[in-house]
Amino acid sequence: MANDVNKAADSGLYELAPEEPKAPVERWVSPATKAKQAMALPCPKCGYDLRGLRSDRCPECGKVLNYAAIRQAENKRDGINDSSWFDGRAIAMAAVGLAVGAAVWGFSFGGLVGVAAFGLDFAFTVVIGWVIFFLCSVMWIGFDQPLRMTMVQIVGAFGLYSGIAALLSLVPIPGIVTFFVGAAILVGLISERLEIDLQDAIVVAILVAIAKVAFFLFAMATFLGG
Repeated sequence: MANDVNKAADSGLYELAPEEPKAPVERWVSPATKAKQAMALPCPKCGYDLRGLRSDRCPECGKVLNYAAIRQAENKRDGINDSSWFDGRAIAMAAVGLAVGAAVWGFSFGGLVGVAAFGLDFAFTVVIGWVIFFLCSVMWIGFDQPLRMTMVQIVGAFGLYSGIAALLSLVPIPGIVTFFVGAAILVGLISERLEIDLQDAIVVAILVAIAKVAFFLFAMATFLGG
């Protein structure tokens, strides 16, 4: 019977039902990014709303819409000065996180020694975070803003996370719970501040953690070996 069916199909007597197309997998987008996408995207020259435009020129004034022009339009919409390093929200996040983290580390590890240790850990984390994000951007994420602004956003995200992580260390809960709560917060901050998908933020956070652990183990091995 099976052979008869196969012969009939091969002879073209009837066609097998085509496979149903798979629905595309939707990538998670942070609420902040969705809110920005819902806002008007004005042309940097004439103010025409560029949302949904598929042409490489503004239909109102004819401005060529290359990457720089689109980014300029997004920054204008978001109130960011292209020529400035300043991002008030990111700087405020970093300031609050650093103040809290320094206070907790100073209290827990002996005053200035703890504060200095926290500062070194934070500086190292920011450098590692920027390098990891840069490499990920080269490989698949892409560059969505000037590198100087990326650094400011990384400082804000990791600064606030450092303060939250320091506070979590004071909470009398199992370490594994603290770790996962902190990791979830860090992923959310990276996704929101750098405006990347949740999946990409998870990868960046994991790579940063691996790099920090690897460096710590290398430093310990070097110190003990010496």
